[in-house]
Amino acid sequence: IAGSKEVVEKLLGREVDVLAYPNGDYDEECIEILKESGVRLARSIDSGWNQVGSDPHRLKVTGVSDDATLTKLITELAGISMYIQYLVYGSFTGRKNRI
Repeated sequence: IAGSKEVVEKLLGREVDVLAYPNGDYDEECIEILKESGVRLARSIDSGWNQVGSDPHRLKVTGVSDDATLTKLITELAGISMYIQYLVYGSFTGRKNRI
């Protein structure tokens, strides 16, 4: 993690303090490494909404399809598709259960 952060910083020519977890994979050890590396915010692929007090190293997402019709966009923004994902993946935390 720290090495990848350094490579990106070198390419951009500036400090990087925001990250998206590759493939959405993270655990407590990853979060600690990020904090030690100066990363302030990290986005997961866990479904849900962020609010005041959300963990800045476990930011959630709400997916919206690129080709969404107005009806589909409304259901996605309302969280209906997320609720269905929760049921499919068996997790009401928004985090996909990993094997």
